[in-house]
Amino acid sequence: MKNIILYWPRFFREAWNTMKYAKAVKSIEPELIKENLRVDWIGRIYTVISVKEELINQPDLMQQSWVFQQLGPINSILLKHGLSNDAFPEITKLDVSNV
Repeated sequence: MKNIILYWPRFFREAWNTMKYAKAVKSIEPELIKENLRVDWIGRIYTVISVKEELINQPDLMQQSWVFQQLGPINSILLKHGLSNDAFPEITKLDVSNV
């Protein structure tokens, strides 16, 4: 019963935070575009990072480590604008055999 009572306050707090984040990201969109990043309508920042040929046969952990290193400039932009605590990376491996 307690979860039902707290649902709406949590929902509105999350919606408010999402709107604030989206507005902040939209305000720095030109700076993000310079770093080859895209911003969608809800404020999510995304890009595609191609893994080097020599890393393709390496374990996933090694590949992810390399990808996190490539996110350095992005992290510095977010840190500069105070958004680093609200953003987190989602890494998805694409199947290139179908491309």
